[in-house]
Order: sequence, then structure tokens, then C-alpha cells
Amino acid sequence: MDPNSTKYTSFVTHEGQYEFLRVPFGLSNSPSVFQRFIYTVFRKLIRDNILIVYMDDLLIPSQNEAEGLNKLRLVLQTAADFGLELIEKCNFLQRKIEFLGYIIENGTIKPSPSKTQAVQNFPQPQTPRQHQSFIGLTSYFRKFIPNYARIARPLSDLPRDNVKFKFGPTEIASFQELKNILSENPVLHVFQQGYPLELHTDASSLGFGAVLLQKSDDGLFHPIHYFSRKTTVQQEKYSSYELEVLAIIEALKKFRSYLLDKGSAFTSTEFQKFCQEESIEHIQITTGVPRGNGQIERMHETIIPVLTKLTIEEPEKWFKHVHRLQRIMNSTTTRSTTFTPFEVLIGVKMKQKEYLKIKHLLEDELSEQFINKRDTLRNEAKENILCLQGKNKKQYNKHRKPAYNYKPSDTVAIQRTQFGTGLKLRPKYFGPYEVTKVNKHDRYEEQKIGQHEGPNVTSTSADKMKKWCTH
Repeated sequence: MDPNSTKYTSFVTHEGQYEFLRVPFGLSNSPSVFQRFIYTVFRKLIRDNILIVYMDDLLIPSQNEAEGLNKLRLVLQTAADFGLELIEKCNFLQRKIEFLGYIIENGTIKPSPSKTQAVQNFPQPQTPRQHQSFIGLTSYFRKFIPNYARIARPLSDLPRDNVKFKFGPTEIASFQELKNILSENPVLHVFQQGYPLELHTDASSLGFGAVLLQKSDDGLFHPIHYFSRKTTVQQEKYSSYELEVLAIIEALKKFRSYLLDKGSAFTSTEFQKFCQEESIEHIQITTGVPRGNGQIERMHETIIPVLTKLTIEEPEKWFKHVHRLQRIMNSTTTRSTTFTPFEVLIGVKMKQKEYLKIKHLLEDELSEQFINKRDTLRNEAKENILCLQGKNKKQYNKHRKPAYNYKPSDTVAIQRTQFGTGLKLRPKYFGPYEVTKVNKHDRYEEQKIGQHEGPNVTSTSADKMKKWCTH
């Protein structure tokens, strides 16, 4: 306790008045103060993914014993530097641990037996408060229960305020089913980066749900996470098709951090097969190098500032302005082609919205004349683009030199490409990394060496790399 604050913790007993010298239980802000202190002490280890912290629970994940000992040494040294003491209940180098109500073992996660036993011993609710306690207890483990929202709906639909509490047969059946499912010790697998994923959804008028599956080393798909939600009064009226689409949308929102990184729709096996069938050369750009996708990023440079100005009062409703901005840009003459994008694509200039009669120009009797004019415009636009690109390339190359050629097994540092709050003064490079593969167009794939800040595996362009120097 701060010496100036001990007076606020004083209490009187028959033996006299006392004050706390250490932070006691019960102070309203003591949990947040303690959590802030722990994060301050172990900030670097948390940032480097060496340590996971929740209040006074410290978890040190590792792949093997050597890595575990190395990380443990760093944690103990940091604790010693700040004068922290560890209590006797600490466990080291465990293959099975209990953390935040879960048992983690051999790549799987399941509810702690003490928690499932608490559910089993929970008496049938007689009051709204007991009912809410049971819902809260089982909801903590809802990711283990398929269709949790549908099963628990009779309980969650119970009236709460100013209505007599009634726990009928339907509620009893729901109550017992939840207890039975958790008594079977459901198991989920821990997510592993880089392994194939599948998302399965289902929906009905009562609710919708999904399960995220991942293929393991045994060649089988195992559940990673269950998700479910009951339908609202409005959603209950949806058709089966609309409910299925709703389930897909909500599931993608729930699991977007697993599914939507780096445009996985364009790196999937199906898309690669499509590119092969259509003789399309699909080139992936490197993260943090927008010039690799210049035609798109150049448009973003125009679109984003305009949308920002249009949505000053309601930034979250930016999508309402996209169609208007798109129409304006498609009807604006570009410097590279000397035509409007709409004119190059369709063959005629875009009319204003109130005079839009393009469909009449697409009738059969005008189709041949229309196509010839459009092809002429496109060829002329192509020549204009190539001419401008040649001028830009010549100007750009005046200040460029050939990139250094790295080889597999070279040790390098990679440039930090994203900065946020509190990161401006951080080191500009991560490292060391080992070059594992050389790709076309001065692109390289790297893997982290040791424990430090930065991605474990990444791809980088040569101008975002430099040789690793130990001096």
C-alpha cells in the first residue's frame, strides 16, 4: 500500500485500530491496480508471447523442455528484478494444467472437473437469482456445447422483472440437458496455425449455430469452437434460406480471426485450381508492400480520404456512401486512359442517374456497332496506359538500384511495417530471422530464430530486409 493511502484501510477491533500495509481483498480498485502492476512488470514477456497473464495466474507455454526452461528462466529473472515472490503452489514443466477453469492437455482443452461438478451439484433454481447464476455458469462453457442457444432458450426466455418466477417442465428439461452434456466432459482441440479449417453451420427458427473444425496430424477434423445464438422475434419469421445465410454471416463474424486473414479466399485450393484451369497467373503480394498491387492501392489512396470526409459524423456508416462515390469515380476521366472507366467498360459515357437509359443501347440492333466502338476505346485506353506506365517507370528507376540477393539460411532482420499507439519509438526492425525460401520478384520467406518480438513465419520483400548484425 502507498503510505498515504493506508489510512483509508483502517479498521477498529477490541484490541485497537489497524491499517493494512499490503493491498487487501475488498477494495474496489485493487484488482485493476494489481493487474496493471503485473502487466508493467512482465510487459516485454507478454508482448513477445513468452508469458500469458491473468491476475496472479502466470502461464508459460512451450513446445519442449528446453524452450520451457529458457522461458521459465526469463520469467523468474524478471520477477526477481522487481522483488516478487512466488508461492509454493507453482507447478513447472507440466504436460497437463488447469487455467481459468479449463484443463489443457496434449493439444486439447476441456472444462475443469471442479467446474463441471459445480454444474452437476447445482440445485433446480427456485428464484430468478439462482436461475441467472446457472445460466452464467453454463454459458462460460458454451463453446463446448453444440447448439447451446437452442438448448438453453427456455431458460433464457424466462421473464426477469415484475413477473412471478415459474420453472416448468420445459425449463426443467433444458436445465437437465445442459447438466448432462457438461457431465460427459466435452473436449475441444487447441487451434494450430497453418492447418486446414472447415466451418459448418445450421439454423432453425429457434436459433442458429456453427462449429469450427481443424484438420489434425491424424488426418481427421476435430472441433475447435462451437458457436450458437437464439433468434430474435424478427429473425424467427425468416425463411429457411434466410436463416441459413444468417448463420453463415454470424459464424464468419465470430470466427473471422481464424478464417479471414490475408485473403484466404484467394489462397485456397479451389481458387488455385480455378487459376490453373483458366491459365491465370496468380501473384501474391507481400504484406506491407502496397506497391505490389499498385492499381488497387492507388485507388484506395483516393477512396479512403473521400470516405473519411463523407463520414465525419457517422464513421461506422461509411458503406452508405460507397455507391455514390463509385458512380462519381466511374464517370470521371482518368489521366492514364483519357477516358472514364465506365466508358472503357461499357462503350458509352455514363448518363446522370435521372437520365440513365443505358439498357436501350444494349439492344440487339445496336450490339455490333456498340461492341466495335467499345473495342476501339479499350485499345486506345490500353495504349495510353502503357505509355504513361513507361514514363512513370523511367522516372522511378532513376533513384533505384538492384536489390541485394539473399540465400536460404541467411540471417536477416525484417522491417516493422505497422505502427500503432506506443510503437513509434520501438525498434524499426525485428530479428533475427532465417531465410527459408527465395521467391520470384525479390521476395523471401523467413522464420523466426529464438524468442523475440515479431511474427513466427512471414514473407518480405528485399527492400524491407537487411543483414543481421550482432555488433
